Amino acid sequence: MKRVLALILVCTLLSVSLTGHTLPTVTAAGEVLYVEMPQDSYCRAPATTVYLPIMRGNLSADPSMLIRSVEVLDAKGQSVTAERTAFKLESLAGKAGSSEEIRKALGIVPPAPADIVTAQNLITQATSTADSKQKSILIEQAFFASRAKQSMKSPDELTADEAKIQQLLKTTTLAVDLTQITTDTTSETAVPVTVRITGELSEQPFIVKQQTTVFLLASLPNGGMWHPGDGHVHTSGRITNVITQPDTLSSYPLSAKENYGFSDATDEASILDRRNQASSKGMQWIVVTDHAGDDGHTSQARLETDEWNIYKMACSRATTQYSPTVTVCPGEELAVHEGFDLVGGHLLSYANSGYAASYGTGCGTLTTNVFNAGGFGIIAHPYGWISWSNWNANPWRGLEVVSGQSGYSADAVGKWDTSLRSSLSDEIAGTARRVAMANSDVHNAANTSWGSNMNYIYTGSYSVPGTSPSAVWNPINQGSLTASSDGSFAAATVNATYPGYTTSVARNSTVSVFVTGTPAFLSYTNAEVTIFLNGYPQTSQIDCSAERRQLHKNVFHHRSCRRVYSCRSPLWHCGQLLRILLCQSRLR
Repeated sequence: MKRVLALILVCTLLSVSLTGHTLPTVTAAGEVLYVEMPQDSYCRAPATTVYLPIMRGNLSADPSMLIRSVEVLDAKGQSVTAERTAFKLESLAGKAGSSEEIRKALGIVPPAPADIVTAQNLITQATSTADSKQKSILIEQAFFASRAKQSMKSPDELTADEAKIQQLLKTTTLAVDLTQITTDTTSETAVPVTVRITGELSEQPFIVKQQTTVFLLASLPNGGMWHPGDGHVHTSGRITNVITQPDTLSSYPLSAKENYGFSDATDEASILDRRNQASSKGMQWIVVTDHAGDDGHTSQARLETDEWNIYKMACSRATTQYSPTVTVCPGEELAVHEGFDLVGGHLLSYANSGYAASYGTGCGTLTTNVFNAGGFGIIAHPYGWISWSNWNANPWRGLEVVSGQSGYSADAVGKWDTSLRSSLSDEIAGTARRVAMANSDVHNAANTSWGSNMNYIYTGSYSVPGTSPSAVWNPINQGSLTASSDGSFAAATVNATYPGYTTSVARNSTVSVFVTGTPAFLSYTNAEVTIFLNGYPQTSQIDCSAERRQLHKNVFHHRSCRRVYSCRSPLWHCGQLLRILLCQSRLR
């Protein structure tokens, strides 16, 4: 069975029950406290730390609701991790009167009750089987059944009223150490846990308990010299769980620089938080692309000019101070302006040596600002809510064909293919690379695109990229990458030439495309490989059901009737669908 996955970001809203004291002012206990957490929080082996995001909102009319603690309990009711603090939840009265209204405002569609039952039954089957391969398949099926069904809106997509609702919600992300609650951390597994929230409303204490499941999944595919990471990651400029963020470089304590964030993430994640989460999901590099813009354009937190050096230092320290190493690169997300209209657009700025400014008269301002700052630009979510409005604005290096904001975009893939063909001479000359990327655009750890959408970059080394951002910038700029929407790895060589490079093919010789890869999940059974030769598709089916690494085959062998160049910058695959474009050009 062919499987094409375009995973979209979301977190799952679960029902809430109140135990302990009954609150006399509340008519429906489930409408006192809004609680949202995913049923599918996970880490990938060998990591054993699962980051579980828990969002809360005050649905009562009383503005004095206090949250005293948020804990994760094991099956025996013992606390394995907790955040104990007193913070006030402002009332959502007048903004949202029910959990369903919050869901609608934020675009959340949780899995159906039948899906949750299916997941629970699959987990039960998995615990009773002795076949490790079958157990892994059952765990993976339960994981997919538990996933929420629709994207949670990006902050950029929210109306003013919806943004206010989101601002009134509070997210705590707890690190759950699986070794404290299960001995089964050598194979894929699912562990039920209980989240307990204590607080006070109208000076009366209450306790909320809710069960969920955390997963340990198999490690990401080993791509050898290919290394996975995410090129579109956000942090929070409003952090309340660390020291108040200072405004000047001199007032930043050196020991805490990596604990700061600079943009509009809704889960208060710092740069270090995102680095740790990326490590738990098996990624080896990330690009922090916080929204850039000086004061006066928006009430949301933004990375400003005078924070650029602080920002770079925070990324550097998050890279060098912790092990295992995740390369944390400082990038930016630029905006034409903060509103939505026909001349908008967002551009990711990579490898710039200085601050690249947002805002201006159009998309051309952004591309020029990035170029002048010494970097190169990747168009963000080009056909998403905030779409790219001027394709003639140059220079730009690539675009997102898979984005956590919009999921898989057929329009973006079509634009990418067209751009490659129209710039063929530049591709051959090496003066242009139209790179296609799959990024999460994560604003909240609950987004399912975080840890799913990613890119494998080819570095030519089995070692991780390390402490230098250039080890990440160079292969992206060259076009030596392959993009994935679920962590699966697939890549190809053309006559033994890697993506991002050009090979010369002699007259009447052959063009051979060799595909290698690994599906992210054992439950995948087949892969479809499509090669476009001068615009015409050549399709091959590959059976990858026997073993996880079965996708390893020469899928295309074509005898050329004339001298050609066979060129390919990026590769892109969504789930198990791999697209390869062979470009040919007659020599005169």
